[in-house]
Amino acid sequence: MSKRKIGPMRRAQLVSTFGVGSIVDFPKNLSAMIAGLDEWDVPNFEDYIVDDKRLAERLGVKCFLAPPPAPERNAGQGAYIPTVRFPLWHFCNRCQTLLKGVWNQTVPKCQSPLRKKEPCAELPPRSSKRVPPIPMRFVVACANGHIDDFPWEEWVHSSKESGGSPCSSPLLTIRHSSTRSGLGGIMIKCHSCGKYRSMAGSSSPTGLKGFVCSGNRPWLGPEGKQVCNATPRMLQKGGSNIYYPQTCSSILIPPFSGGGATSREDVKIEKLLNDPKIWQKITSSVGEDGSPQKDRLSMLADAYNVDEQKLCDTVETKLSGLKMDGTETEESNYRLAEYRALCSGSSSDEGLFSMKEPGVSKYAPEIAKFFDKISLVEKLTETRAFTGFSRVIPPVAVKYATSVERGLSLEPVDWLPANQTKGEGIFLKLNEDRLDRWVNSSPIIRRRVAQFDERRARVAREGGQEFVALPAKFYVIHTFCHLLIRRLSFSAGYGTASIRERLYCDEGGGNNMAGLLLYTAAGDCEGTLGGLVNQALPGKFENLVASAILDSLWCATDPICIESAGQGIDSLNRAACYACSLLPETSCECGNRLLDRVMVLGEPERPELGYFGELVVELQDQAIS
Repeated sequence: MSKRKIGPMRRAQLVSTFGVGSIVDFPKNLSAMIAGLDEWDVPNFEDYIVDDKRLAERLGVKCFLAPPPAPERNAGQGAYIPTVRFPLWHFCNRCQTLLKGVWNQTVPKCQSPLRKKEPCAELPPRSSKRVPPIPMRFVVACANGHIDDFPWEEWVHSSKESGGSPCSSPLLTIRHSSTRSGLGGIMIKCHSCGKYRSMAGSSSPTGLKGFVCSGNRPWLGPEGKQVCNATPRMLQKGGSNIYYPQTCSSILIPPFSGGGATSREDVKIEKLLNDPKIWQKITSSVGEDGSPQKDRLSMLADAYNVDEQKLCDTVETKLSGLKMDGTETEESNYRLAEYRALCSGSSSDEGLFSMKEPGVSKYAPEIAKFFDKISLVEKLTETRAFTGFSRVIPPVAVKYATSVERGLSLEPVDWLPANQTKGEGIFLKLNEDRLDRWVNSSPIIRRRVAQFDERRARVAREGGQEFVALPAKFYVIHTFCHLLIRRLSFSAGYGTASIRERLYCDEGGGNNMAGLLLYTAAGDCEGTLGGLVNQALPGKFENLVASAILDSLWCATDPICIESAGQGIDSLNRAACYACSLLPETSCECGNRLLDRVMVLGEPERPELGYFGELVVELQDQAIS
């Protein structure tokens, strides 16, 4: 691994944008890839442990590790994150010669004989003409997560014009045409044999047909190669489809998320349920519906002198957080525990989780009728763990797997990178009776949902992933969440990228979730500035919702946007674009997909198609009057 200090990086980026296997561009034309977890040498490991028992149990790890800070002089704390150099191919910006380096060695020096009068290799070290080689911006990757340098030599010598014959001593240069645009204007030439070829057609899905993936995994070293028969895709190393980080987040719910219990009663219950023998007795009596036997819990409560109702609630919360069968349904069941805690209005006195519920009746009736609960989450703590990544095709669901199976290390490790943030939020539970009436009253909405399912099934099939249908209310919850975040950025004191969404929606099962949590992800050390919670108070929340609705009634790209049959990544958006609904990638759980304003607002001539259609009509009438 690289032993040079090559540049700084934010610690939080190592859990998301620039996790293991990602390509990072550093100053001075340096390009590197974050190495595998088994190469991370972190002294004082215990100082950086992130405790979240519920999430650790789900992901099958012992603990989480916060990326350490960079070591400070004479401080003895922190550690450097190892990297490997990638890509290996560079080009000399002076003579345009392509240079191939050796794995994880220094940048290759230009030894090209093309400049006979003043060779690059003979320039004085401090000469202004000496320019460090620049990494090539084209690489190849496949949907199995493998990545390698673009096969420059094979590409030039495999064209029909060249007859597919190789060159014994290739010397390649890259030229950019002033008369042709795009990839067709990039010409690669071999000066040894005179063959040349443009990059035209290389970026299409079948552009590298006939080439076979090398199975290379540079972040794991030369030993990390695998056998792969997939056809690689040419991608730009800075493109968004070169690396899709996969994270799993959790809201801490004391006492079972870690961080301690909230009272003496909770301490007794936690100690009781942490006993393997007692917990085994409880789980062995769980019925087909997933609920424990009340009689057995009543006997335990009497025997150990704890509150029976609190014991029952705690057991149900813990059971709902356990991993299920590794499918997408697991996420729904995992979030059920958080959803119940948010709906119950319970609080913690440990500074981890605190909320208030003013009561829906205190809000204006024209707004309150759309919600069952409006809660002010004054304090919350989120754990966000890095679980893996994919290339070319975004991941769909978090799978239970080891670090080796995830492609994060060569040797198994019992931890994953994670970070914890404290903040504040707003929890909203939509009126489920109104949601059911809205869905059942509109065949048009059901057709739109069916079209979404058809496209999602196709994407899942192409990526070899399991497809799970989503109900209509998911699109309402998700799109409405985006509209609120966009409006909150004007009034809450946080930027759009500092507010995240967390969606609570069942996937057609019996959980009956229909809620959303908007929370800050960039709070200070105490986690809250008060601006977000303040916007959910009676008298202000009504203006927030009305403004969000009015802002999104007309998009700058309408009528194209509102009438769209499919736009965005894989056409997985309908009436939603960057002018009206989309957010920064860090704010959205679904990668800015699965959005549709029509589900929320209806169409201009038919507002009744939207869940908030009645409110749209009222707001328009007020504007006219």
